[in-house]
Amino acid sequence: MKNNDYIVKYFNNELQSQERILFEQRCEQDDAFAREVAIFLHMKAIAKEELKNNLKTLYSEPTTNTTNRNWLWGAVIVVALLATAVGVFYWMQSQKATEVPTPELLYATLTPPDVAVRGDENNAQIDVQDLYAQGNFDSLITLANQVDVLQIEQLNWLITKALAQFGKGDYTAVVQTIEGFQNAHPNNAIGEDELLWLQSLAYWKLNNMDAARTNWQILVDENYKYSSEAKQLLEL
Repeated sequence: MKNNDYIVKYFNNELQSQERILFEQRCEQDDAFAREVAIFLHMKAIAKEELKNNLKTLYSEPTTNTTNRNWLWGAVIVVALLATAVGVFYWMQSQKATEVPTPELLYATLTPPDVAVRGDENNAQIDVQDLYAQGNFDSLITLANQVDVLQIEQLNWLITKALAQFGKGDYTAVVQTIEGFQNAHPNNAIGEDELLWLQSLAYWKLNNMDAARTNWQILVDENYKYSSEAKQLLEL
């Protein structure tokens, strides 16, 4: 029996018990044989480590490839989501930029001046802005009619009355109310921006676009309040 086969059978547990005792006694008594066993064990350890590394490489490569593929798909998905988000953002911006405003939308941004009156019965204070927010336009017009809205010091009530008339849909009354004040004070600049803007929206609702554009142009030329909105409307 060749020593190599003998050694292999020992470590594979293929020897009988008596044969194993003889093998171990020989290792103790025969230095040459003991070296052969040591070389065998060393080569076996090397082979085992190499096999281990090969198996690790064999099974890790698909995992690595899978990981790489997962990372790649993840990156693709992220890029796609970002591209979609950017596309939606620019689409919304383009929609916003190309959206044509309406008189109703522009009117909805307006609020009456911060004025208040006292009631007749209990001397209770009435908040004009509350009435306006509630859509109680008739009450506002009634309150405004209790003062001389053609007087400059009552300009806030004039604006309140015109806003209430617009809220009721009486656009002709808006134009007439503001024109009455303008005719009474042709050289007055106080509150002119508010009046021109509200009047232009009423003109717009009445399809009098020439008059509306005239007001918008004045707002732009004088750099009044609402000039940027007026400029946008002039470019439509």
